Amino acid sequence: MEKELGGKDFFRRITGLPIHNYFPAFKWKWMHDNVEAVREAVDRDEACFGTLDSWLMYKLTGGPDGGIHVTDGNR
Repeated sequence: MEKELGGKDFFRRITGLPIHNYFPAFKWKWMHDNVEAVREAVDRDEACFGTLDSWLMYKLTGGPDGGIHVTDGNR
């Protein structure tokens, strides 16, 4: 990606942040402040935010009605 796109800052002009796997709260804040569709989804209580791991768990367990239990956590 470094050579093809110019590095981790390639998406900064679009997203406001470089590609980074930490601190998703900063990305959420930027999207909430700069993307009207995100603000509207939050207002309708239809927005979901998290990490790639949380999204995978959501998809693999059936979404909000999925089968995650507090005892399923990784130690």
